Amino acid sequence: IDDTDASRNNPAFERVIVDSIVWLGLTVDEFYRQSERFDRYTSTAKILVKHGYAEKRDGAIMLDASKCPIREFHDTIAGNVKISDKDFDTACHTVLVRSDGVPTYHFASVIDDIDMDINWVIRGIDHLSNTSRQILIHWAIQQVTITPTEFPRHTHVGLITMDGKKMSKRDDAASLQKYINENYDPNAML
Repeated sequence: IDDTDASRNNPAFERVIVDSIVWLGLTVDEFYRQSERFDRYTSTAKILVKHGYAEKRDGAIMLDASKCPIREFHDTIAGNVKISDKDFDTACHTVLVRSDGVPTYHFASVIDDIDMDINWVIRGIDHLSNTSRQILIHWAIQQVTITPTEFPRHTHVGLITMDGKKMSKRDDAASLQKYINENYDPNAML
């Protein structure tokens, strides 16, 4: 559960996720909340600082991936995606841990992907620009670990729209709860 942003967390949202998984007949192998893994994220950030791949600035820990040679990545739909100089510079200095000690979504997600052996990330095309940040974070972690992990494959799929607008988590039709409430067949939905 991506719950590093306390202001947006609500136990009801987590309940909907769990209920939806059960409704679909899926089995959860492991269950993690990012909020329960702060020690893992913080210790990794400290290792990156120690080895010069991050720095403390204004109470926050910022990535320093300026030596990263990666200037493009492969997307299974879009093909090779070049990282612009502007996006590279932004990604090189991504905040890893905010000044309040809370890790950012990008940093926590990369560590989770590594720890959980995620080998394929599939998400909406609107997250294509986030991929360069996560790849540079992953690269920096690779530089300081004994057993470097491979980058996951990436696929950015088209967005689902309703009435010509991107559907959001706040749209009723985007939630499986709507289909559960309307007695849709879970096998058909799956």
